[in-house]
Amino acid sequence: MRPEAAIQQASSLLTDIFSKQTGADRLLNGYFRTERIGQSERALLGDLIYGVLRHRRLLEAMFFDLEPDRPPTIPELVTCGWIHQQEMSLPDLAGWLALSPERDQFRPASQLPLAEQYSVPDWMWAAFCAQWGEGEAGRLMLALNSQPTVDLRINAMKIDRQGAQALLKEAGILASPTPFSPDGLRLERRYALKNLACFKEGLLEVQDEGSQLISRLLKPQPNQTVIDLCAGGGGKSLHLATLMRDKGRVIATDHDARRLAPLKARQRRAGLRSIHTMPIRHEGDAKLRKWTGKAQGVLVDAPCSGSGTLRRNPEIKWRLTPEQVANYRQRQGALLDAGARLVQKKGRLVYATCSLLAEENQEIVADFQKHNRCFSLIPVGDDSEGLPLDGPFLTLLPHLSQTDGFFAAVFQRKS
Repeated sequence: MRPEAAIQQASSLLTDIFSKQTGADRLLNGYFRTERIGQSERALLGDLIYGVLRHRRLLEAMFFDLEPDRPPTIPELVTCGWIHQQEMSLPDLAGWLALSPERDQFRPASQLPLAEQYSVPDWMWAAFCAQWGEGEAGRLMLALNSQPTVDLRINAMKIDRQGAQALLKEAGILASPTPFSPDGLRLERRYALKNLACFKEGLLEVQDEGSQLISRLLKPQPNQTVIDLCAGGGGKSLHLATLMRDKGRVIATDHDARRLAPLKARQRRAGLRSIHTMPIRHEGDAKLRKWTGKAQGVLVDAPCSGSGTLRRNPEIKWRLTPEQVANYRQRQGALLDAGARLVQKKGRLVYATCSLLAEENQEIVADFQKHNRCFSLIPVGDDSEGLPLDGPFLTLLPHLSQTDGFFAAVFQRKS
């Protein structure tokens, strides 16, 4: 694909991403399903679009500060993304894209403020620096601006990790065991996976290693009742069911029935019977009240800013505001309280997010502890070895764990 065509197509897709508030992954997947283009062209377009989304603020500061009163058009931004990605000079492309003459020079990244160098909104950069210090926040942002790994989870009801690794190798796909999750495999590079027999037969699921670790914190056992309160597409529900050897009951709930809908097909493919979907309107729904005090384990994988997933969803940076984070906080606290009501005596409650922000994590936990004296905080390190920890909590930071960013706290009901 020629540069002109790539930039034109990427600009059109980015316009849709920005204007429709659509997730980049969802939009690109839809586009690639309907357009007949080759694998190399898909990779080129994907790299270009994600490069612009990850480095948008850096590109604007490097190339467009000379005209501060006129923001760049999307084609101009994509062109500069191409230049940045290909390590080209601006005059190389000036002949076929009309750029202002003064833009034949650009500001070196090293001369920019750190928030612009790392291409992150000022408020988010300030929050990260407050939590970890400037140096650690910089290393974190470098990881968040990089391509994510592709992790798989074996269906332990059907295959072990060594067997899955061998099957992938037969298909020309190299994978290595994940360092923390005993169910995980990490691919050497990205592959087209959906047509592989091992996926069609339910032997493998795509799931970040960090997400796999969250399910294990609940320590589910066969014949228990476990509730996944914010199940979404059901990735953790599927994992919980396999950890329970498909004996007992996993109740997957979500306030959005459309998100739960794919879970039934995924469950059939995995050969599991123990998952029961239960759409609810809100955390006070009457459907939940009948389970009050009856669950041995409750997972509250709460809706959040998603700041730990910026490797996969870089568009979040440019949409998220402090006000939205405050709104998430209210919802998170209400969901954690609702989950607590469902836990029986001696049962476990896990609160988790894919956020890196303390106000969605440690602060929510502290608020919960103030008015829930019947729950004890269990330090994750008490019964887990080798996991990245932050005091009593599981804290996964992409630059240290090579996973998405996750936070989790574990509680046990005393009475």
